[in-house]
Amino acid sequence: MGATEPVPEPRRASRLLWAACLGVLVAARPGAAQQEAVDLPGPELRLDVATGLVVSDNIERERDPAGVSSVSDTRFDLVYDTRTRSQRFTLEAGATLEFGAYADRETADPGLQSPFLSVAYLRESRGAALSLQASYRLVDNGLERIVATDPDGEGDPRDLIVDQGTRATSRVEMSLALGRDAPLGYAATLRYADRRYFDTTDPDLTDRRTLSFDQSVRASLSRATSLVLELDYSERDEDDREATFERNVAALVGLDHRTAGGLSASARFGYSVEEITRTRGGRRETERQDSPVLTFSLARARPNGEITAALTRSLGEQGTRTTLRFGRALELPLGGLEANLGVTVGETDEEMRLVGELAYDRPTRRGGLTLRLSQEVTSDEDTDYLLASADIGYRHELTRLSQISLTLGLSASDAVDPDETDHQRARLEVAYSRRLTEEWSFNAGIRHLTARESDRGPIVENAVFANVSRRFDLLP
Repeated sequence: MGATEPVPEPRRASRLLWAACLGVLVAARPGAAQQEAVDLPGPELRLDVATGLVVSDNIERERDPAGVSSVSDTRFDLVYDTRTRSQRFTLEAGATLEFGAYADRETADPGLQSPFLSVAYLRESRGAALSLQASYRLVDNGLERIVATDPDGEGDPRDLIVDQGTRATSRVEMSLALGRDAPLGYAATLRYADRRYFDTTDPDLTDRRTLSFDQSVRASLSRATSLVLELDYSERDEDDREATFERNVAALVGLDHRTAGGLSASARFGYSVEEITRTRGGRRETERQDSPVLTFSLARARPNGEITAALTRSLGEQGTRTTLRFGRALELPLGGLEANLGVTVGETDEEMRLVGELAYDRPTRRGGLTLRLSQEVTSDEDTDYLLASADIGYRHELTRLSQISLTLGLSASDAVDPDETDHQRARLEVAYSRRLTEEWSFNAGIRHLTARESDRGPIVENAVFANVSRRFDLLP
């Protein structure tokens, strides 16, 4: 840990970032995507519409619900997709129209809800690739768990919080790869994410902006070995009580090696610097940490799956963390299994903790079963958190036209610091669906949600829903 000293307010991400994003968006328009490529069969344009009724005893997700609400909702989802042999462009947009008898008219806003827009573009050749993904989404807090897609690449325990109000999430990711089949290559990825909360009551739900830029240069030393140089930059700007601004820079050098027998090895060694600026006592102060970092991994291809091992040492808000993992992928007669298991220990949290992931998929003659288990350690400005989740999905066809499905999700974040808040959440949904005609489908079911915090009362919602849906193919 370095010394603490006042520093000027750090500058925010430059407006040039947005100019660059806009330029790629313009270049990625469908017309541009058709140049210098052989067209495949025509583009696809479809509209998915689902309309129905939801009856909920806590539609606003409050600790003291006002009563039962009956809401009619109609969801529109428009998708445009076009591709050639070297390019693909996808545009998706939609929203939900809501109105009905709300238990609390003061907190419910009828009208268009949950709008979203996403754009994806990919152009690749034998030696180069360019990709873009951009999205905007406005959803109710607690409507979906986004730990796995956190903009920092790690789970955020605050995503387990269920509260009233909404959150708006904007994301942009651009990647460029040059010299993919040449002795000398370059790769870069730029990511930006902005998450804002509206009409919330929980003080832990704070706005956040993140920016990261990773780049690497690869030079082939032989047919099997490459030298790699990497430079990674990331920053986080949080509108919390201390106006936290975090910056991390890491420089690494390493080797990639692959043998003819299917064994591949990768090693990275470097140095990382972490700076966190906060407002304390009416002035800005910066804490600086620096440490050597490393990553070493092995992978061996087997006829029925891959065996992996990895050792990492990284630097974050709570200091360094070292993790050792072993993994195995198996192609089973009745499905597929991917698992990794390991241990991790941190600088401030000296207790060795078990981490890992398990994913199992088993198709059946009339349906299928999926299982996902995960336990990881993540950090924020206050403490380390142990994040655990379990997701189970089951689908069974009753007839050729109808089926039932069940989804169960459990998640929890346990703070290492006993003074910080723990969160738990459980979500259960049982649904029945039936195809009425070639275009029309009927869906109905029930769902239950429970969210708890260690220092507050639980939030509980029970709901019944039914809707009919249709897909309109606007282009062949």
